[in-house]
Amino acid sequence: MKRVHIAIAVLVTAIILIACRASALTSVVESQAEATNTTTSAGDAPTSSVSPGYSPRTVRPPGPGAVRPELQALSEAPADAWDVLFFSSNEPKGDPLAIGKTQELYLESHWLDALPDPELGAQVGSVVWARNVDLKGGALRFYAWSDGGLRLWVNGRPIIDWWDMAERGLVKGDIWLDRSGPAEVILAFHPLQGSGQIRLWWEQVIWFPAWRGEYYANRYLTGQPLIVRNDPMPVFDWGLGAPALGLPADDFSVRWTRTLSLSAGCYRFAAEASDGVRVYLNESLIINAWHEAPEGPLVRELSLAAGDHDVVIEYFDAGGPARVSVTWERILTDLDSAEAAQSCGAPPEGVSDSGPIREAPNWGESVSTAFRRLYRRLVGPPIWW
Repeated sequence: MKRVHIAIAVLVTAIILIACRASALTSVVESQAEATNTTTSAGDAPTSSVSPGYSPRTVRPPGPGAVRPELQALSEAPADAWDVLFFSSNEPKGDPLAIGKTQELYLESHWLDALPDPELGAQVGSVVWARNVDLKGGALRFYAWSDGGLRLWVNGRPIIDWWDMAERGLVKGDIWLDRSGPAEVILAFHPLQGSGQIRLWWEQVIWFPAWRGEYYANRYLTGQPLIVRNDPMPVFDWGLGAPALGLPADDFSVRWTRTLSLSAGCYRFAAEASDGVRVYLNESLIINAWHEAPEGPLVRELSLAAGDHDVVIEYFDAGGPARVSVTWERILTDLDSAEAAQSCGAPPEGVSDSGPIREAPNWGESVSTAFRRLYRRLVGPPIWW
């Protein structure tokens, strides 16, 4: 056993020395890059070191209900009415038991109303409504109220997956459509009891009272967002899951924008994230950690005049747990005092100075820390650190 400990110690030491050497080289490069980044003006913010279109990780497969159901009796949803497909099982698969139609655009009826033969009601276990609906482009929010399980797809993309809902209630889902026009809407439902009600409606979202969150299915904030929604605060811990149905659990990115009305004073902005995060204030970069696993916290203090200030927060997740938190607070109110000038220093215009900022550890330090923890778990407390 003693020989095993010695062998492990030698192996870990060698790996740590290599990591530290790489860390030192990386630190030199990053320190040079940071020296350049701190003088960057608005519009010239540094980008990710990973070239667009490349991802070393495989995007996780979609979860339950993410794929449009293969309905054998529905080659294309009609535009003049809702096709209603009734199935004998709780999952809408295979050949339907019966097919009906309804003209109601906003479904608010008993789920068996369109059944052509009422005597088949006892055999029905699930139902699907399908139709091509003219929808406005932009941010849309769909609502569904029911006393059973339901799933909703728009143009083949999952919006709502509440198939195992145990009680009646209201659920909602968001989507971004890049243009107006016909869109395929499919709603699947299975009741908790024999009698059930269901209602579906939607609205275009044009006002974002809190933060406008744009969610992309890549880490580069490129292309059309899959979802645009109103978020209360840019503070999320999604763990290993996706931020919303239809988005990948890895390799996604988010941009939040908002105009804040602030009183004059010295403000402290703090950001923590896994992985990359950057913060713009009035179009100038004030926090920049656009690389994998920065964690944080990263802190920036600066003086601001009273009035409206535009804030943009960008985040990407490369893999593993997804977390992001950006907060701010006013720490001094008297900007004319010598204390305020010394603590904040930076004038508010442009916000192009470096200011006090604390960067997260580089990857070499993270590797070293990980191996130390692994050694402690396998061997025990080492004697050389």
